[in-house]
Amino acid sequence: MSRVHHILVIDDDAAMRSLVVDYLKSIGHKVTESGLACEALKRIQDGEFSLKRKKDGSLDLCRQLDLVISDWNMPGMTGIQLVALITEMATNVPIILMTAYDSNEIALRAKSTGAFDCATKPFKLAELREKVDRALALRDLDWEREN
Repeated sequence: MSRVHHILVIDDDAAMRSLVVDYLKSIGHKVTESGLACEALKRIQDGEFSLKRKKDGSLDLCRQLDLVISDWNMPGMTGIQLVALITEMATNVPIILMTAYDSNEIALRAKSTGAFDCATKPFKLAELREKVDRALALRDLDWEREN
């Protein structure tokens, strides 16, 4: 059974955010965007997205969050801080961090905090799609186990 995936894109750079959002929409994903990590976290904490199965066992599939794509370096809260906070709330939601810094140390730090993968800017949209597809395949496995 195929379903529409819901992706949250967070980046303070409006041009980069629009590029990623428009691309993800063009390949069939439902996308919500946010300009700051702290704003996105507040929306998550306020219950805008259903990150976990509800206490009654049901899932709000129209608001289910399947993937987070976030910039690493943003004012107020970094992407790595956001990863740590989201993984405390929902360990099964993969997170891809976008960063202008290309180093193994950055990737290791991100993954040790709970990120699924890193995308080094500038990236080709095909490269981002590969990472998104892998993350969503993992999320779909979790979703099938839950249902």
